[in-house]
Amino acid sequence: MCVRCVLYSLFLIIFLNEAAIAAGCGSRGGPGFRGPKGNCVGWKQLSKVCGTPPTSNCTFEGAGEGDTDFEKGTDFVNAGAGGSALTAVGADAARTTKAFNQRVVKDDGIACASTSLLSTLNNCATETDDENCTAQIEVAVRNGQCTKIIKGAETTIEAGSGSFEWVRIKLLGVKGEYWINRDLVLE
Repeated sequence: MCVRCVLYSLFLIIFLNEAAIAAGCGSRGGPGFRGPKGNCVGWKQLSKVCGTPPTSNCTFEGAGEGDTDFEKGTDFVNAGAGGSALTAVGADAARTTKAFNQRVVKDDGIACASTSLLSTLNNCATETDDENCTAQIEVAVRNGQCTKIIKGAETTIEAGSGSFEWVRIKLLGVKGEYWINRDLVLE
C-alpha cells in the first residue's frame, strides 16, 4: 500500500473523529445532554433518561444554536390563586438563568392551559371588538384556564407544539403548565 494512501486515510480518521467530538449532543438542535450510557439524549427522552433536573443523571455538553443566549431574569411569585397575574419580587431577586430551557418572557401576554383556548383568544385580540376580547380573557383568567404573564417573568420551557407555534411552559410560582406563543419566550 502506498504511503500517501496511508497518510490520507489517517488524516481522514483524525479529522472525522475531531468533527464528531466537536459537534456535541446539542449541535443538531437537541437539548445538549449526554446520557449515562454515553449516547446523546433527545427532547422526548430527556426527563425519562436524565431526570429532573437533567444534570442529575446526564452531562450537559451545550445546547444547539440559538439556545445558548442565557438571559438574566427576575424571580416572580404568584399574586394569588390560579389565574392571577404575576408580580415582581424586586431587584434583589435578579439572577442568571442556568438551564438551557429557562427563559424570560419578552413581552406582556397570556398563557393558557390549552392551545385551542390560546388560539381562540389570540384570534380574538387580532380581529375586531377589543372590549369583547378583554372580557373573554378576564373570564378565562378568573376560571383558572389562563394566566396573564408580564415581561420579565421567569419560565421553564417543557415542550413545543407540533407546529412549534406554541411552547408549553411552567411559570415560576404558578401551579400547572401553560401554553404560550413561542415568540414571547424564544428568538
